[in-house]
Amino acid sequence: MRNKIVKNLNQGWDFKNSSDTEWLKADVPGCVHTDLLLNNKISDPFKGLNEIDLQWVSDKNWIYRKRFSVDDDIFKMEFIILRFQGLDTYSTIFLNGNEILKTENMFHPWEVHVKEHIRIGENDLIIEFE
Repeated sequence: MRNKIVKNLNQGWDFKNSSDTEWLKADVPGCVHTDLLLNNKISDPFKGLNEIDLQWVSDKNWIYRKRFSVDDDIFKMEFIILRFQGLDTYSTIFLNGNEILKTENMFHPWEVHVKEHIRIGENDLIIEFE
């Protein structure tokens, strides 16, 4: 069995509408509706007729951002892989400004080799949802 390093990136995400400048806190895994609700930006879609007034949410593009650090020990690994599960249907993923993946199926887990794009210290992971 080979040694492996697993780093969970579920915590510490931010998100915003692609036309906004303000980043808000996000819960990952989750969805934009619950993140907007968490940040008091929308009314509860499950109360009354609020859902009707929230149709605009799905018409917008949303960007999620995760900043994370890695130590040099990760570069001893033969492969460095990012694994995504349950990404809403259409997304483009960037690591440190480099496009690393485009997705088109929420029910498919995605893996991408990132050894050439990841760096020691701070890294920026951006997911743009259409």
